[in-house]
Amino acid sequence: AWTYETSGSTTHSACGLAANAWGLCDMSGNVYEWVNDWYGTTDGYSDGLPDTDPTGSASGSFRVVRGGGWYFDANRASVSNRYYVAPVYAGSSVGFRLSRSSP
Repeated sequence: AWTYETSGSTTHSACGLAANAWGLCDMSGNVYEWVNDWYGTTDGYSDGLPDTDPTGSASGSFRVVRGGGWYFDANRASVSNRYYVAPVYAGSSVGFRLSRSSP
């Protein structure tokens, strides 16, 4: 992962490092990625949601980003790293990944 220790204090082009076992690149580190969830009230999740694969809040003031960024150490470069940003935020630390469900 591109992290504080390896990034040279900058972002990098997608798939600049080896893909994981599923063929996906840059799932951790480099830039945080927007996800569809709103940030909830309890540690980022809404009360009453299941512990496994929660869907996130239906609404809120902040959007969820995941994965860590190039300016964080390796301990934070994980897809489980969940943070929040305002829906209008733009900067060198947040990107996005297009995806879709399998037909």
